[in-house]
Amino acid sequence: MIQNNEKEATSENAIQFDALEQVLQKVVGSLEKFQVNLDAATADIDKVSQWSSEIQVRLSNMKKVESALGAEIDTHLLPPTLIKTICTGDMEHPSWSTALEQLEIYLGDEGNATNNEKLTLLSHKGSEEQEELCQKLCYKAIERIRNYIVVTIKLFRHGLVDVASIRKHRFIGKKNYYTFLSKHNPLLSLELRKAYINTMNWYYYYHFYHYSLLLSRVNILKGELIRPEEDRKGFFMLGKGSSQIQSSRMFSLDLRSQNFDINSVLMASTVNHIESSPQFLERIYFSWELVFTEHASAEYFFLLEYFELSTEDQKTTFHSIFDGSLQLSQQFITDLISTSIDSIAILKCIRFTQELILQSQKNLVPVIEPHYTSMIILLWPRLQAIMDLHSESLQKSPLPSKSDDLASTPHPLTQRVSELLYSLATLSANSLEAEPLTHSVSRLSHDFVALLNKFCEGMSDERKRNRFLSNNFTLISTVLSGAHGKLAFDQKAYFEELNEKVND
Repeated sequence: MIQNNEKEATSENAIQFDALEQVLQKVVGSLEKFQVNLDAATADIDKVSQWSSEIQVRLSNMKKVESALGAEIDTHLLPPTLIKTICTGDMEHPSWSTALEQLEIYLGDEGNATNNEKLTLLSHKGSEEQEELCQKLCYKAIERIRNYIVVTIKLFRHGLVDVASIRKHRFIGKKNYYTFLSKHNPLLSLELRKAYINTMNWYYYYHFYHYSLLLSRVNILKGELIRPEEDRKGFFMLGKGSSQIQSSRMFSLDLRSQNFDINSVLMASTVNHIESSPQFLERIYFSWELVFTEHASAEYFFLLEYFELSTEDQKTTFHSIFDGSLQLSQQFITDLISTSIDSIAILKCIRFTQELILQSQKNLVPVIEPHYTSMIILLWPRLQAIMDLHSESLQKSPLPSKSDDLASTPHPLTQRVSELLYSLATLSANSLEAEPLTHSVSRLSHDFVALLNKFCEGMSDERKRNRFLSNNFTLISTVLSGAHGKLAFDQKAYFEELNEKVND
C-alpha cells in the first residue's frame, strides 16, 4: 500500500518535472529571441543616433551658410514692396527716395556677383531673371524721374511761382533722382538739363523785362549842373526852376539814403506808392542790381549743387541761362544813366558795384563778376561826362554886370561847389587807387577858382577882392575838413594854399 503511494507520487513528480522542463525550455527560447531582438534594436538605435548626428551637422552647416549668404541672396531677390513703390509710389514721399536707394544697391551688387557659394544657391536662370527684373525696374524709375523733372520744369513757366521753394523741395530735396538718372541714362539727363536751361533763360528774361518796365515808371531826379544865373536885378540865383531845398538835395550826400539792402528794393507795391514822388537814380540802380545779384547768385549755387557742374561747365551753363538777362541789364542801365547829370548818384552806383564785386569774390560767385565789370565800364565814363559838364557850365557862366556890388560873404555858388566836393570826397574816402575822378575834381576846382577870379576882376577895392576870395576858399576848406581820404585831403590843401596866397 505504501509502495503504491510512493510510486504514484514519483510518477506525478516526474510528470511535473517534465512540464516544468517544457516551460523552462519555452522561457529559454523566449529569452533567446528577446536577446536577438534586443541586439537588433540596439543596432537600430545606433543607426538612428548616427543619422541624428549627421542631420545635426548638416543643420548646423545650413545655418552657417544661411547666415553667411542670407544677405547676399536677399540683395538679389527684389522685394514686392520695392517693386510696388518704384512703379506706383508717391515720388513726393520719402519712401520713394528710399526705394530708389535700395534699387541702386541691387543694380550695383548684381554687377559684382563673384561669390561661388552665392552662385551655387542662385541658379543661372534665376540670376538672369533677377537681372532682367532689376533692369526693367530701373527703366521704370528713369521714366518716372524724367516725368517728375519735366513737370517741375514746366512749373517755372507759370505766372507767379515761388522758384526758390520749387527748387528746394522738388530739386534739391530730390537730388538723388537726378543723380540716379545721370548714372543710368546720361544722355537723358543732359537733355533735361538743357530743357531746364532754356526754361530758366526765358523765365529770367521775362521777369527782368517786366521789372525794368516797372522801374521805368518811377520819376527819377535827373540832377543839376553847377551854374549861377543872373536875374533881372543883376544878382545871382542858384538855378532857374529849382528851389533851394531841391538844389541842396542834389548835392548833399547826407540827405540821400546811405544803405540799401534787399528789404529796400523797389517792388510793385512800393512803386505804386512812390510813383509820383521823385527818387534819386541810385535807388533804381541799387534795386535792379540787388534783385539781379540775388537771383543770379541763387541760380549759380543751385547749378553747382544740383547738376554738379565741372569748372568748365559752370560759366557756360550760367551764361546760357542769363545771356538774355545780362543784355537786358546792360541796356536798362545804359538808358537809366544816359540822360542823368547826377554825379553823386553815379558815383554811389560805382561804389555799390565795387562792393558787389568784393561780395561776389567773398561768396565765391565768379560768374557774375564780368557783369559788374561791364557796369563799372558804363558808369565811369558817364561820371566823367557829368564832371565835364559841370566844368563847362562853370566856364560858360555869365559874369556879374557890376563886380563892386558883390558882397564879401561867400558866394551862393560856393556852397554848392563845397557840397559837391564834400560828397564826392566822402564817397571816395576808402579808395586806395588812383581813379579818373581825381582828375575831374581837380579840373572842377580849378574852373571854379577861375570863375571866382572873373567875378572879382572888376572890383576896384583889392582888399574887398581878397576878402571875397578868402571867404569862399575858407568855406570850401572848412566843409572839406569833415571828409576823409586822399581826395578830400588834396582838395582841402589846394584851397588852403589859395587862401594863404590871397591873405599874404
